[in-house]
Amino acid sequence: MIKTVFILIFLFVFSVLATAQITIKPGGGFLYSNYNREITGWDRIGGIGYQAGGTVTVGNLIYGEAGVFWTQSKSEFSRIADSTGNGVGPVRFNHTLSMLRVPVLAGYAFWDTQGKMLDFRVFMGPVFNIVLQADNSLPHPDAPVKSDYKSLSWGGSVGVSLTYWWLFADVGYELGFSRIYKDSNKFGATKVSRFYINLGIMLRL
Repeated sequence: MIKTVFILIFLFVFSVLATAQITIKPGGGFLYSNYNREITGWDRIGGIGYQAGGTVTVGNLIYGEAGVFWTQSKSEFSRIADSTGNGVGPVRFNHTLSMLRVPVLAGYAFWDTQGKMLDFRVFMGPVFNIVLQADNSLPHPDAPVKSDYKSLSWGGSVGVSLTYWWLFADVGYELGFSRIYKDSNKFGATKVSRFYINLGIMLRL
């Protein structure tokens, strides 16, 4: 699956070389992760994270956009009793997850072809998430670590983009389609949805 993702990126980059309408969008911003199911025995609260990276856009009125973002998000785990039910606790710690987010999007620009300085766009497409690292602020035998995560999960993203001259702001929502943990019996069939905001600059080539 990971090979398929990078093949898609390669094909997108190759298409960039064959077109004159190219825009590079470096930037970064914030995201909020929401987990649809709690891990057995734990209360889990999603938290705010951040991301940095960029995308390459091909096209004008109708366009394609792909990129890579390094992301890091935090969530809080807590429980009153331990896994044996002896009431040992409370236990509370932060869980930090680092990933590469790879969006492959298609969009429509409403005003760009009219040469105006203000541009409004809508976009949608799949997003692939590759787990790099998972850390816990306190060690616990039942807490998830990197080896408990699937190496790749994916979802669908939809959002809007507002551009003013060479500045842009992207606001989107990513709905998780695949489970993030290998062992559903231990951690549940958990999926992650994310709300995100990216700010940056547009470099038109």
